[in-house]
Parts: sequence; C-alpha cells; structure tokens
Amino acid sequence: ENIEKLRKPLELALDQKVVTVGKRFGNEDVAGVKAQHIRLAVHSDKIVPFLKAWAEELKKDTSKANEVKNIEKTITELEKPGALDTLDRVIDHSTVDLWIDRNRSLLRQMRWTLTIVPPDGNEKLKDKQFELQFGILLEKVNEKVTIDKPTGAISYEEAQRLLTGISVEEQKFDKQVSRVRSVRTAIDEYKRY
Repeated sequence: ENIEKLRKPLELALDQKVVTVGKRFGNEDVAGVKAQHIRLAVHSDKIVPFLKAWAEELKKDTSKANEVKNIEKTITELEKPGALDTLDRVIDHSTVDLWIDRNRSLLRQMRWTLTIVPPDGNEKLKDKQFELQFGILLEKVNEKVTIDKPTGAISYEEAQRLLTGISVEEQKFDKQVSRVRSVRTAIDEYKRY
C-alpha cells in the first residue's frame, strides 16, 4: 500500500529528472548478495517544477487539500532568494548511494552521507571535516533486529559542541531557551486558533 502511494510521486520525480543516476560503481557484495552500486545525482533546479506537478496531481483528489497546501508552502519557501543556494550546498556536500540486487531488482542497501566542514574561523577544527551517514541495509527483513553501537561514534550533542566550540553548559542553556521558545510558540498558536 505504501509503495503504491509512493509510485506516482516517484514517477513524476523521474519524469522531471529531479534524481538521475550519477555514477555506476559495478557489482558489490551486500550481505552475501551481488548488488549493483549506483550513486544518485539530485538536481535542485528540477525540484520546484516537480513539486508543482505533484501539487497539480494531488488537486485531482479533494481529500488531499492539506497536502497541496503544504507543497505550495514549500514551493513558496524554495522560490525565496537564496533558498536554492542553501539547498545546493547541502546537495553538493551529500551523496546518496543505492545497492540494487542484480537478480531480483530489489533495493538491498541505501546510504546518505553528508560531509560537514567546520567554519573557517574555528581554529581547533581547521583541518577536520565530519561525515554524517544514514544507511539502511535490507537484510533479514521481519527478523528481530539488534543494533550495535559503531566504534568511534560520538553523540550528536558532542559533535555539535566540537563543530561550534560551545561548552556543555552553553549547550544545555541553548536547549532550555529553545524549549521556552517552543512553549511560547505553542501558546501563541493556541491563542491564534
């Protein structure tokens, strides 16, 4: 059912050429299965036309009015000056890799990697960069999963402190200020409604 829900937007994304095959790496072994390793290329200049086409498609179903509003809101944000520049920077520092089972044409593994380079003014980290990876290995589907913490991994909070140079106390204070803002925003929204 979920695949069927995704079919039309995926078809539109392919038609609009938002995502294309950027590079093929050949066959690799993924959990004992030969899989074709490909890297996708994302084209930010095609995102707004894709979203417009998707909104038009959703307008055919009146029950999708909220989804249409959200997409139109996203389009408005992306059409603001500089928005696509920021998106381009994220895309330029990201890679999306897929491993497709050669025999069954099924997705076996997916990995998104974001390379983060600290700001120029940060002397402590001037020779460092960080890689943030999210991956999915489709193996032993429907079996009990046990996840082992990778060696050398650090928490998100620790990585944030290393990148920004703030102390633990400053980080805790910033979190508390953020929580207060969230409560205030929620109260304002409640009053508005």
